[in-house]
This record gives sequence, C-alpha cells and structure tokens, in this order.
Amino acid sequence: MFLVLYSIRSNLNVAIQFCQSLRSGTLVSNVHGVLCMIRLRIKEVAAEKGISIAKLARKADLDYKTVYRIVNDPYAEISTVTLGRLAEALKVSVKDLVEDAPNQE
Repeated sequence: MFLVLYSIRSNLNVAIQFCQSLRSGTLVSNVHGVLCMIRLRIKEVAAEKGISIAKLARKADLDYKTVYRIVNDPYAEISTVTLGRLAEALKVSVKDLVEDAPNQE
C-alpha cells in the first residue's frame, strides 16, 4: 500500500512540479512564470475509454456524487489520493489526468 501511494505521489509531483497544491481556482506561476490553473481531464479520459461516471466511481471505490462533481467541474478541489484512485481505475498515469490551464483574464 505504501509503495502504491508513494508511486502516485511521485507521478503527481512530476506532472505538476510548478504547483504547491491542487486547490480549485488557485493561480500559480509555472516554471515559465506564466500564471496558470490546474485543470482535470477526468471527463475526457473516461469518455475516450468508454467508461461512465457510475462505472468509474465503482472501479475507483469512490462515491458517485464525488466523481460526478469532479467530472463536471474540471477545476474542482481534489486530493492526491482521489486523483490516484481515478488514475488507477482508468489505467492511466496521474499526469494524464492533469494539465495546466492558462489564466483566462
């Protein structure tokens, strides 16, 4: 269990090195000094794999309402543990589920 959590955290740190946390709507400076926000790609990846919200919730052992909220709000606040569970359920790396979204000023 510890090895899995360490691996998830390690992958997450690589994916978003420029960010201190995954707070919803938090603006941060990336490595290039450009303000950006973290955007989750759960909905897109699940759709590519043909996995419904209900099936994803079951596979990730998460409450349906939690997954529904995350899928419908790509800027939702999410823990690294939840992100790791979703990545495992979708059989992708954590870094495939996050992207930096430039600030829309």
